[in-house]
Amino acid sequence: METKLAQNSLVIRLDPGEELIESLLTACQVQNVHCAQVTVIGAAKKITCGVFNPKTKEYHSRKFKGIFEITSLNGTITTMDGGLYPHLHITFADEDYKVRGGHLNKCVISATAEIVLTILDMNIDRENSKEIGLNLFKF
Repeated sequence: METKLAQNSLVIRLDPGEELIESLLTACQVQNVHCAQVTVIGAAKKITCGVFNPKTKEYHSRKFKGIFEITSLNGTITTMDGGLYPHLHITFADEDYKVRGGHLNKCVISATAEIVLTILDMNIDRENSKEIGLNLFKF
């Protein structure tokens, strides 16, 4: 992983074998980033993502292995319970151009990932909503 910080942006390059969420959190900790908007493109070989069922208030995750293009990955970095809280959604395409996506749980890079964080000059915390079943922004 390599990073470059400029004013309100943190740009990150990931290399083969690196796990995206772990790397993103490490870069945020090193640069003291607590609130940001995240955008990513790149290539991955292992992805775990899920879909939230509002009726049962549960995530159902699925693992994918293969050759994937990350066509879009965006989300936020906020805080919850004193730690960083990444909330990321991914869309990715396989070799047959079949596109899938959902809430990102894990992503291992196969070639590279280009990450741009827009650092927000504020703190946004999260709080669990028992009614909805999700960790919502707490202003």
